[in-house]
Amino acid sequence: MKKLSKGCLVRLDPYYCFTVENGGGRANPLTNWHADEKGVVDAGRPITPEERAAWYASDASKGMNSAGETKLPPTATYVELH
Repeated sequence: MKKLSKGCLVRLDPYYCFTVENGGGRANPLTNWHADEKGVVDAGRPITPEERAAWYASDASKGMNSAGETKLPPTATYVELH
């Protein structure tokens, strides 16, 4: 098995990602039926410094959270792999 490093291009194999009904080989969906029917795999990635700066400039970063503590910036974001 080849070790992945930062910046590697990864190609997903539909056989291992989707159910038989949606062109793959799985009996059950990888995450949920909705994503399986849309043909996407849920993933995440770290946010960029530009996205972090935009968060600090937005209203979402102002104030306190429900526990009365200062809000922390997100470290990752959700992406759909088609």
